[in-house]
Amino acid sequence: MGAWRISQKHVLARRASAVETLGSATVLCVDKTGTLTLNQMAVQQLFAYNHAEISHPYNLELHSRETLPEAVHELVEFCILASQRDPFDPMEKAFKQLGDRYLAHTEHLHDDWLLLREYPLSPHLLAMSHVWQSADGQEYEIAAKGAPEAIADLCHFKNVIPQVFE
Repeated sequence: MGAWRISQKHVLARRASAVETLGSATVLCVDKTGTLTLNQMAVQQLFAYNHAEISHPYNLELHSRETLPEAVHELVEFCILASQRDPFDPMEKAFKQLGDRYLAHTEHLHDDWLLLREYPLSPHLLAMSHVWQSADGQEYEIAAKGAPEAIADLCHFKNVIPQVFE
């Protein structure tokens, strides 16, 4: 019965046990990461909040042959710093590819920095953070990624959330 219901919705299942399990489900929520396609992601748009030179999302497809505006260099830099150095996650790979393509030979890539500490995602804080030390040992940076409300809380934003995410 479950296999019939799934086939009526044109769903492909890799394992027979999945068919048995999903056959009685009425709702299935998934996170699209490209698993059914090539398991690859690419950054399409960038938005640097509160920068006059970019007042709307910067579409990479429209500007693919250009250099990135300076206003988004730091955004890409911190996307990479918040990710694993050798990423396996499709989203993190997309950040790294973006940096390699547009920020190579700039001060925004830090292959020589040391990862001092990683704070994983937790139920209390829906964000993960990396603490980095510069090659000369004089500078420390913290890069985080996660749920918008968690990042806003870490940055001590009070009234920005309704304005940014409306």
